Amino acid sequence: MSLKRTAITAMAGIFAASSAFAFDWGGLVSGSGKFYNNSDEIKSGDKNTIEAVADASLWCKIPFTASGENYVIAEGKYEFEYDHNMDGSSESDNTQLVDLDLFKIVLLKHLSTGDSAKEISLSLGRFSLSDASGKIFTQNADGILAKYNSTFLGLSLYGSYTGLLNGRTVSILSCNDEDSYEEDADKLYELAEGYAVGSLAATLNNIFMNQTVVIEGLGTFRTKGESFNRFYGTLAISGPAFLGTYYSLSSTIGYTTYGGDESVFEDTGIGNLSRGNITYFSPSQKISAGLSALYATDKFHGFTSNSAILAQIEEQVSGILMAGPFGSVKPTDELLISASADLACDSFRGDDKDSFGLAGLQFKGGLAYQPFSDLNFNFSAVQFVDFDDSENNKTTLELKATLTF
Repeated sequence: MSLKRTAITAMAGIFAASSAFAFDWGGLVSGSGKFYNNSDEIKSGDKNTIEAVADASLWCKIPFTASGENYVIAEGKYEFEYDHNMDGSSESDNTQLVDLDLFKIVLLKHLSTGDSAKEISLSLGRFSLSDASGKIFTQNADGILAKYNSTFLGLSLYGSYTGLLNGRTVSILSCNDEDSYEEDADKLYELAEGYAVGSLAATLNNIFMNQTVVIEGLGTFRTKGESFNRFYGTLAISGPAFLGTYYSLSSTIGYTTYGGDESVFEDTGIGNLSRGNITYFSPSQKISAGLSALYATDKFHGFTSNSAILAQIEEQVSGILMAGPFGSVKPTDELLISASADLACDSFRGDDKDSFGLAGLQFKGGLAYQPFSDLNFNFSAVQFVDFDDSENNKTTLELKATLTF
């Protein structure tokens, strides 16, 4: 069968399914304004920058069965970004991009129902996945996810490839080897750096006193240029503690190898990422409060860019210790107010910036207001105060409005 005939047959099947069952679609438009100062992202020494972003996306969902549990779903977006340096030390910058965020086929089969319910599912295409720690691999990729779920046991097998993604929209932490990947801001779509990703996870549900245990192995393998591979093993446990209090704990052992010049990437070997939190929820669910902590050794390297100190444009959760309280209150159904404070230590202290010590304090506040079901506003403010050098103090302010339809 020719490629053209195969494509026509596939499209005919999709339209036939959409005519037999409910076809659903929607979209959103959003705009945001962001101010940040003294950012590590600004290489020219600029201090104050305003970033304005406007984007629009459309999605559609086509079920294959009357239950709607077997379906294909897709989402694409367009984004425009304008960066303005308030100090005038560099020119303003405009960038645009398009992306296919999601294109996934989901197949689900119930093996049994009732108290001993069991099911298997298969997801194929482009979709997002997060690892058990929530800090290592959190992004979309092109691949397959097979899952088995029962009352007490969940198993998942995942494999994907990142090289067909838009490199403008993903944040893959690499080894700064410019021969393998170099971003071009003038392109709407640019292929990301290629990695093969695989994971295997087991979840033990309600193993004791409603506690959940997750064991996961994850590996990422560079497919072009010098080898740069990362392996992770995670153990996580979560569940209720006492009197409306819930907790989660996880610890990950990571191993990093690099096959090129060690001067490009020196910190290889074994590292650890551990994190935990305990949260109290009021009986009305209107108030929550808790404590959180995160620790990562110098040789721990994640895969997806993740900023621990949010007022900094930092890529790595590495060589850092953070801990502090957080809380939220929902005075009305439309309004949510949140706040947190963290004491931070990192590995960039001392005269040579190579020793571990007290770094500073980070404060964060947020307001989320949803006057209607399809309209919401979000405001966040982050301030980091460096105890050693006030020149490193950083502020980030962001306001975002989103309309869905």
